Amino acid sequence: KIDNYTGYNYYQNNISDHRPVLWEFTINEQTSSVGLVINEIMNNPSIVSDSNGEWFEILNNTNLEIDLYGLLIIDDGSDQHMIDEHILIEQNNYVVLGSSQDINLNGGIIVNYEYSNFNLSNLFDEIIIIDQNQNIIDEVYYDYGDNFPNTEGYSMALIDPNLDNNLGSSWIQSELIMQSGDYGTPGFENNSSCQSNGDSNLDNITNIVDIVFTVGYILGEQEFNNDNLCGADMDENGIVNVVDIVSAIGYILEGN
Repeated sequence: KIDNYTGYNYYQNNISDHRPVLWEFTINEQTSSVGLVINEIMNNPSIVSDSNGEWFEILNNTNLEIDLYGLLIIDDGSDQHMIDEHILIEQNNYVVLGSSQDINLNGGIIVNYEYSNFNLSNLFDEIIIIDQNQNIIDEVYYDYGDNFPNTEGYSMALIDPNLDNNLGSSWIQSELIMQSGDYGTPGFENNSSCQSNGDSNLDNITNIVDIVFTVGYILGEQEFNNDNLCGADMDENGIVNVVDIVSAIGYILEGN
């Protein structure tokens, strides 16, 4: 506040009405989360317990990498969880958030982030994602089969990420079976027919180079994106391990 003139040749606090006033402040760099899409929901697993087998998938429907750190996941009730790890989603890629990262309990699902204090009702519920400025990034209010394809043992899959995902007509029941026996495509394109032919380096040829590439991933020396995982996962169970190596070697020896 500039004080009123006092009758002297200066103003109180040394601020005059004809001198420039400089304001200095810092704006922290912000990463926009617009473009995150709730893309798949497993709210009612059949083979494993809900407490271990619930999950939902987020798609980064942009051309920029997005960090999920600090985002809030809530429903319309009392459930809420703030993401407290730096979870990076590459452009046009997926992450899976779930109730358990233990593949021995969750049905063999690769969960990128394990949340707490957040549950998905088998009947009807909400998933609402809010940024640090309290803006709603995305939200889905699903029901029990009236509009949404809410069926036990099947995830609900968004038909197209550009559709309104708060409409039940924008969703279908997943068609691809997972390792557990339930249906879904966590971490992959919804209902895509993955070309699981061992071609993990995506050069359209399955050979010893792919074996070395996949072994590197298993040993933690090679990073894979979802396309690499899709090619390497020969048995299409969502996990790349030595079984897939053996299958890929057999595939090569058979001359395919």
